[in-house]
Amino acid sequence: LMGIVDHGLVSLRAVFLRSYTSLYAGFGKGPLGNSITCFFPQGDYVWIGTADGGLNRMRPSDNTFVSYPSTKDMFIFSITDFAPGKLLISVVNQGMFVFDTATGQTTPFLLRNVQLNTYTFHYGNGVYLWRNTPESLLILGRHVHIYHQSTGTFSQATEEKEGMIGIGTLKMIGTDKTVSYLCDRRH
Repeated sequence: LMGIVDHGLVSLRAVFLRSYTSLYAGFGKGPLGNSITCFFPQGDYVWIGTADGGLNRMRPSDNTFVSYPSTKDMFIFSITDFAPGKLLISVVNQGMFVFDTATGQTTPFLLRNVQLNTYTFHYGNGVYLWRNTPESLLILGRHVHIYHQSTGTFSQATEEKEGMIGIGTLKMIGTDKTVSYLCDRRH
């Protein structure tokens, strides 16, 4: 699957190309929203984040879509697994939310404290979420925050060079056992 800004969702296969464009909520044959921002495959489904239609779930086996009214006004920037039956979503200018896949409801998930949450999420930049290990998540904003799920605590990652990070959103390039490789808009 591939998202195309302002043109919906495209499914690429070896023998054909299928395009899905935004449809009305409840129709089930396309995502709600044309500006696809992220994907998260999970089992038989692909979770699709949009800038203009919230969170959608696609079942590729029969090309059906489900949109979630609780997220329709959210600019979903990133999606990752959080717990059984739960996803963690990053929403531009709002913060992180735990999404219950059974009920479709969201619950705010605060990054350490209100000040840090505001600094990280409310200045127009998106924040990537990355499952670093089975026990930890990376929150990639202006700095790298680590959420340790087993203890429910946060820490900040050590940055190699002071002042290098801080230009926009960080992206994961790769990882090995002890090091994560990131880039920002400038590097």
